[in-house]
Amino acid sequence: MAPSPNNRSDLGRGSSQVRAAAGSQGDEAGSGSGNNTNTLIWGTDIQVSETKAAARRFFTTFVAAGSRDALYAQLLEQAYASGRTFINLDCGHLRAFDVSLYDKLVRFPTEAITILDVVLTELYTELFENRSDFVEAQIVSRPFNLADSCVMRNLNPSDVDKLVSIKGMIIRSSAIVPDIQRAFFECQTCRAAEEVGFGFGD
Repeated sequence: MAPSPNNRSDLGRGSSQVRAAAGSQGDEAGSGSGNNTNTLIWGTDIQVSETKAAARRFFTTFVAAGSRDALYAQLLEQAYASGRTFINLDCGHLRAFDVSLYDKLVRFPTEAITILDVVLTELYTELFENRSDFVEAQIVSRPFNLADSCVMRNLNPSDVDKLVSIKGMIIRSSAIVPDIQRAFFECQTCRAAEEVGFGFGD
């Protein structure tokens, strides 16, 4: 079974719950059987096993023009050979193969990308675990080439929590501001201290 990937800081804390739901089903999405086939992610219309099965079909059967072999199986092979732990996901390929899965990726990127990562990691393990130099790794997807893009001034509140492509030029950047995960509190009078972890929605 594939290792459980670590949290992706770019997806926020919500990805851990999605990963737990997707990872707990193992290979059930690939076989289309199991007791968790109706698991839905709260606040979305994403059915975990159905989305995993669709992602697995895409990664294992999508063939680029002029080729006979599954493109993303080749990219996993290249990643294994080079030691990379990411796959560049062309959203144009995904949209041409499965419009429904592409739509879920755009509308619910935290949940969809997490499921894509779980499937890629499972496929990576299945393909290479019998090789003598195999090392377990989390494979992450890097989506690009969305069908639509906009300039930053045209972003709307409706774009919040969606995957958007922005056209423009970066003229300066700042340091990354980390998302708080743990907080330390201390009473100024009695010096009683408590450390608190922050989970999704807290």
